Amino acid sequence: MQTLAVLIELREEGMQTVLPFPLRTAAAFAGLLSWGNRVPIDRAREKYKEEDANWCYFFPGFDDLVATGRFEALAGDVLGPIAARLERWQPGQEVG
Repeated sequence: MQTLAVLIELREEGMQTVLPFPLRTAAAFAGLLSWGNRVPIDRAREKYKEEDANWCYFFPGFDDLVATGRFEALAGDVLGPIAARLERWQPGQEVG
């Protein structure tokens, strides 16, 4: 229930201001889009280059996105529970 409460609060906040949460970038940060072992912030920095151009209006560069530390917190709050429950497939592992 705590996760649901966080999502409801974020929805309310997001209706009033832009949240620093481009989804593809956040998913890369949370490790949902990559099999590699790169540092999360490096994965996110790379993915931000592919985000919709509209994000650049609010956050011209990746450093602007992460300047307050809010991006990392949001990625953890929203995508962390999903990432924690995924069973990671590894090369050579049989699919059951």
